[in-house]
Parts: sequence; C-alpha cells; structure tokens
Amino acid sequence: MQISTKGRYGLRAVLELARRSGDKPVSTKEISLKQKITIPYLEQLFFRLKNKGYVKSVRGAQGGYFLAKDASEISVGDVIECLDGPIEFTDCKSTSDGHSTCIGRENCMAISFWDDLRDMINVRIYSTTLADLLKDFEKKQLDIKEGIETEA
Repeated sequence: MQISTKGRYGLRAVLELARRSGDKPVSTKEISLKQKITIPYLEQLFFRLKNKGYVKSVRGAQGGYFLAKDASEISVGDVIECLDGPIEFTDCKSTSDGHSTCIGRENCMAISFWDDLRDMINVRIYSTTLADLLKDFEKKQLDIKEGIETEA
C-alpha cells in the first residue's frame, strides 16, 4: 500500500502553510517554488482541503492560502483521508465491475490481521498532527546545523 501523490504532496503543502503560518496568506507560487509542486496541482489539492475545512483562501493580489485551524488540530490522517480516502490494506470490497474479491469475513482467516494493521496505522496517523511534524523537522534541522558547526 502506498500513499498517493495527492496524499504526499497535499501533506507537504499544508505543512508549508503551517510552517509559514501568520497573518498573511501564502501564495501558491511560494508553495510551488519551495515544495516543487506545480501550481495547478496545488490548486486541485487545496480545493479538496478547503472543502473539508482544513485550509482557507484569500483572493486578490495579496491572496493565497492559510490553515483554517491550528496546526495542532489537523492530523496527518485528516489530510491523507481528505485527499486519498480511508486507508485500507486489502481489496476486500466490491470491484468496479461489481464482483467482490473477498471470500467473506466468515471464511477469511487473515481479516483480523488486516483490520488490526489498519487500526494501528490509523492510530499513528490520526494522533500525529502537523504541529508534531513541524516540531520534529525543526529539531532535525537544528541537529544537522549543530553537527555541521561542531565538525568545523
């Protein structure tokens, strides 16, 4: 199972908003340059994130986007689910042609494993906030900087 490009890029984009949070919105051009995501793709991501209430936009020359909530109130899971849907490890659902790939919960000896794995992942991604990721990133950046300074 892989998180899609939408999920990965969307998380990077909202983290950039969280990192630059302040009184003025951040333009898609600024985010695009910093995160190497095209502006049209960012607009698609922000459209979905805006509809779910995670980002807000301001139109005009000084416009752009900002988080609609504090970074400590938005989890990684919120962003991933908004852009990719719920995380699943199996295709035990009906396929597009109406056929099920599942032999049925009563006959599947591995279903509890898949359910437990999904639940463990969900606990982690829904308990990790944007603020947590920023704090971790800043700590690692500081460690790198201090490592370079002590070597010189």
